[in-house]
Amino acid sequence: MNLPDKISFKIRIFLLLVFISGCSFVSYYDAISFKNLTDLKGEMMVAFEDFSQNGAEGEQDLELLEHFKVETAKAMEYEAGKNLNDNTTAQFKTIYALVSEVVERFKNDGDKLSASYCEAKWLNLEEAFRIAIETERNKIQN
Repeated sequence: MNLPDKISFKIRIFLLLVFISGCSFVSYYDAISFKNLTDLKGEMMVAFEDFSQNGAEGEQDLELLEHFKVETAKAMEYEAGKNLNDNTTAQFKTIYALVSEVVERFKNDGDKLSASYCEAKWLNLEEAFRIAIETERNKIQN
C-alpha cells in the first residue's frame, strides 16, 4: 500500500467509526415509560407502606395486588414493543415477577400476607424500581 492508499484507508476507517458512534444501541428516553415507572412505584409504595404495618388481608387487598400485576403487565408490553429496549423491558419483567410472587403467596397463604413479608418484598420492589427509573433516566434524550 502506498501512502495515499494508507491515508484513504485510515479516512474510511475513521468515517466508519464516526458513523457507528452516531448510531444508538439503546432506545431513547421515553416520557411515557418514565411516567409508567414512577406512577406504579408511587401507587405500590403507598400500598406496601400500609401492608408493612398491618399486613395484607381480604378481597380488597387481593384486588389491589392484582391491579398492580395488570398495570405492570401493560407497561411491560409497552416496553417490549419498542426497539432497542431490552434493558427497561428486563426491569419490568423483574418487577412483574416480584408482584406475581406476592399475588401467588397471598392466594396460597389463605388470602393474607404478614407485615414482615410485605416490608421485605417492598425493599425488593423498591430496588427494582430504582434501577428501572435510573435506566430510563440515563437514556439518550432527544
